[in-house]
Amino acid sequence: MSKKTGLRLFNSSKAIEICDDKVTTFIELSGHNIPMPKTIPGLLCFHKDAIIPQERVDKIEKELGYPLVVKGSYGSLGSAVYKIDNRTQLEEIMEKLKCRPHLFQRYVASSFGKDIRILVIGGKMVCGYMRKSENDFRSNLALGGKGYKIKIPKQAQKIAENAAQILNLDYCGVDILFDEDGFKLCEVNSNAYFDGSQSTTGINVARHYAKYITKTLSSPHSI
Repeated sequence: MSKKTGLRLFNSSKAIEICDDKVTTFIELSGHNIPMPKTIPGLLCFHKDAIIPQERVDKIEKELGYPLVVKGSYGSLGSAVYKIDNRTQLEEIMEKLKCRPHLFQRYVASSFGKDIRILVIGGKMVCGYMRKSENDFRSNLALGGKGYKIKIPKQAQKIAENAAQILNLDYCGVDILFDEDGFKLCEVNSNAYFDGSQSTTGINVARHYAKYITKTLSSPHSI
């Protein structure tokens, strides 16, 4: 709902704001039994000459081990996502990103180059498919990954739907990692593209979303 105009928004500005920042998304989902890789917010400096304390590097090494993943807090299509294999690389990326919001995550080796993208509308899964890359740990279609039609596991579906409901999203794309003991949520995208989903699954996502919007606006409680 727009506070200034009284119009029903899809998605709300608050939900979009939360999803735009990956650290904020992680914080919002924490405590709700949503399985996620262990995450540490990056140290944010306010001057390019600031010195990163070595104890901060030590902590990340100790908590996450190698390899680990570093992500810019803002970004899409797999941009600003790095796989770090040793301390030298870690120190270099921390220096590079020190004046930009970022985070560190435990690397999920069993999901190398693959994940599940699930589109959720109105809290319910509309479609999902597997994304897979043969030569990159990131599976994004924009980076050369390909989509494959699969039967979405119930656990992955539940994670995606629960996350969408917790974040109060009308529409979103949820990326699910393959973990050794099940699945983990990677990211939630409030403005996920659906061309890859439609071409892979054959499901008309736009039609589903339009029907949801129409049904919601026709409800006497929509505004």
